[in-house]
Amino acid sequence: MTAMSVGHESLDLAQRCKARWQALAYRNRTAEWTLYALAFSGLPLIAAFSADWQWQRWDLVGHALLGTFGFITLILPFWSSHRRLLLRSRKSFLRMTGRITEVLLLVTGASGYYLILWGNRGGPLGNLVHQAHLIASLGLTLVVMRHAWRWSVLQPLWKRLGLGAR
Repeated sequence: MTAMSVGHESLDLAQRCKARWQALAYRNRTAEWTLYALAFSGLPLIAAFSADWQWQRWDLVGHALLGTFGFITLILPFWSSHRRLLLRSRKSFLRMTGRITEVLLLVTGASGYYLILWGNRGGPLGNLVHQAHLIASLGLTLVVMRHAWRWSVLQPLWKRLGLGAR
């Protein structure tokens, strides 16, 4: 192998990485499913559901693990690669819902990591962070559903309910 061929292979690798990064920005089903799984697994943790603690603690562990690793490995890379589309889009609705999604992702992510590291110990700060996480995550789920309406992994559900892409 010559130095030129090694350089050419690294250039090819750089182009493949760039293409992969750009492809990540479009219709990332895994990131969307992860977001919905987090929302679904977080619902039983709301006090209004008053689920049995034996079941709730395992749900909390699963929710925290999925939130930690799913957010870092799936949602953040998608979000980061998707920002370019947000900045260049001519569609005002997608720009607006994209910006709202960014803010809600920041609040949900930051409050989620606070809750993982320090938890809600019943004090005013813990309760505030818990409520911020709850409200932001519910809002995030709804905004993402609407933002990705036409390309959502939930499209079969929308069609079944007669709410197909418009």
